[in-house]
Amino acid sequence: FRFLIYGDPEYDLHKFNFETDVPATFAAGAVLDADNPDLSGFKNRGGKVIFWQGWSDWAVNANATINYYERVLKTMGGAQQVTSFARLFMLPGLGHCTATDPEKKAPNVADFLTALEQWVEKGVAPTRIVASHVVSTGARGEEEGYTMPIRGTVDRTRPLCVYPELAAYKGSGDMDDQANFVCRAPAVPSKQAPDMTESWGALLQ
Repeated sequence: FRFLIYGDPEYDLHKFNFETDVPATFAAGAVLDADNPDLSGFKNRGGKVIFWQGWSDWAVNANATINYYERVLKTMGGAQQVTSFARLFMLPGLGHCTATDPEKKAPNVADFLTALEQWVEKGVAPTRIVASHVVSTGARGEEEGYTMPIRGTVDRTRPLCVYPELAAYKGSGDMDDQANFVCRAPAVPSKQAPDMTESWGALLQ
């Protein structure tokens, strides 16, 4: 606000009035906001993108990311067109970046880079990416998840599925092993929102 909005190094953010001052942000927003759902230029140049989002992120709302992705789907002709170059993966229980609630053993590590390399360089689109819950060890940065890769002991793996598919437990086998889960579309009862209880319940036990 001091430099991009008002050009005033002495500006006090507490003076911002949400009733009258929002229009002052529009010019900077036109430069900084990344909310255009028309990615046709990127697609036409052969681009590939993996979006990922933690369901429990307090800094970037998961529903806002889903809303943007669904706007891309609507703008660019639906899932068949969009998933040829852009896919969204949601991480259950993950907060901002790699932050998790240690009691839930939510996945905090996933190798998106290798998945992207396989897609770009070999044409293998990601349908399932394995995520791990790593109990970090070592220096302070590693303990808090600030260094990559996070080093430590893996005590749970989970498959990440292409949105809107969800990981569902097969019904047998170790629930800490991603091999015992399948990706499938969520049940959508008539005239109701998607029922995610069954799948997410297994993920977050």
